[in-house]
Amino acid sequence: MDEAIKLADKICIIQKGWIVQYDTPENILKNPANEYVQNFVGKNRLWSNPEFIKASDIMLKNPCKISVDRTIIQALQVMNHARVDSVLVTEDNKFLGIVWLADLQNFDSYSGSLKNFISDDYHAVYENTSLKEITNTVDYNHFGIVPVLDLKNELVGYLTKSRLLSVLSRQYQDSVRQKDGILA
Repeated sequence: MDEAIKLADKICIIQKGWIVQYDTPENILKNPANEYVQNFVGKNRLWSNPEFIKASDIMLKNPCKISVDRTIIQALQVMNHARVDSVLVTEDNKFLGIVWLADLQNFDSYSGSLKNFISDDYHAVYENTSLKEITNTVDYNHFGIVPVLDLKNELVGYLTKSRLLSVLSRQYQDSVRQKDGILA
């Protein structure tokens, strides 16, 4: 199976003489057609092929964001309500950058525009970025948030170090349980 996943453009899974799934290796790993296919390829085989795990598979989908035409006080209210120290700034859903709480706290006029506070010191990834690239980006990024963009540079989600650690540790725990026979 490992060879087929690495080499094939398409894989055909047959059960009792019937084709149950004919698809790309990535789709078979991510979306097995039924329990037979899932058991045939192995429940955790996707994690053995991290090039198939993309940002869109593990990102958080509801980023704390605000439109660029909002005021500083509105950005502070959004951050306070969401209990975060930054907000992602968009214009017509196009990602522009990040505004940090620390940059706004000592400002005198809270009715002013956010435009002067948008930081371009960030590392974004695209939704099709592989897990390997994501771990490098998150490790390199000294900030706690990594925006996830689509090919039109529209904001579709975000990743944090804690989210990545949570996903990886949950997968590790599941694989240990399965190895020990706790999971079927």
